[in-house]
Amino acid sequence: MNPATRKKILEGALHCFSCQEYHDVTISRIARQAGTGKGTVYEYFRSKQDLYDQLFTYMSERYLEEMNQVASGSGSVRQRLTGLYRRHGEMYLQILEQGRGAMLMEELMRSRRHQGAEGIGRALRDLFRRVLLEGMEAGELKKTLDPETASALLLMGLPCLVLILDPAGHADNAGNLVHTLLEGMAAE
Repeated sequence: MNPATRKKILEGALHCFSCQEYHDVTISRIARQAGTGKGTVYEYFRSKQDLYDQLFTYMSERYLEEMNQVASGSGSVRQRLTGLYRRHGEMYLQILEQGRGAMLMEELMRSRRHQGAEGIGRALRDLFRRVLLEGMEAGELKKTLDPETASALLLMGLPCLVLILDPAGHADNAGNLVHTLLEGMAAE
């Protein structure tokens, strides 16, 4: 099986399910969107439900890949953490722009009974912890910092960035949120 063909089908399905309700989407429509035949879709996926279920995994992997690239980039801990928050905000806005994109993500998470969401949370916490440990080692952060607690706080800030603060201003909010988390709130 060709990974590029599978990706085209998943991208076509993402577009279709983002624009229409599940019951209105057909394999024929997904195949047309992907630029392939209906039979080819069935070579990669047993059914529409199978394709729909695998879409969450695909979206999660794509998200984590991009977040990992930002975390592994150059720059200070502050710059990389701000970059992670900014990229999260950008990707969230992209989902919102896809019409039903946010609803699709919620439906997929619900259909997976949050197993996938827990995996994403763990992967993001580990990613934040890695950046924090690198910062501690480089002397950018206190050696007494508890990386488990700090990574949990950073993880909790992601939904705050897009659900509570203005998503359109995610770039400014990202820097402010990271500054507050790193500098604390106590008076000097």
